[in-house]
Amino acid sequence: MEYISSDKSVESDITLLQLRELMEARGMVAVERIQKKYGSVIRLAMKLGTSPSNGLSGDPDDIELRREKYGSNIIPPKPPKTLL
Repeated sequence: MEYISSDKSVESDITLLQLRELMEARGMVAVERIQKKYGSVIRLAMKLGTSPSNGLSGDPDDIELRREKYGSNIIPPKPPKTLL
């Protein structure tokens, strides 16, 4: 099964807070949360309008809409260790 990214995905009912909560979980806890709330990883991908195997389509307009809704997908760098 393949799901293509579309502008419709930005209209999903999944919020930024819900995505953050999913990202905090690891291993089986994460799998159980996804199954309980969405049924499966594939259903979560469908709700987000993306492909579970290929990710986003790469369409610049789609990416910009997602960035506006969810923010940039970055991990801030850790502060450097001090010598003291």
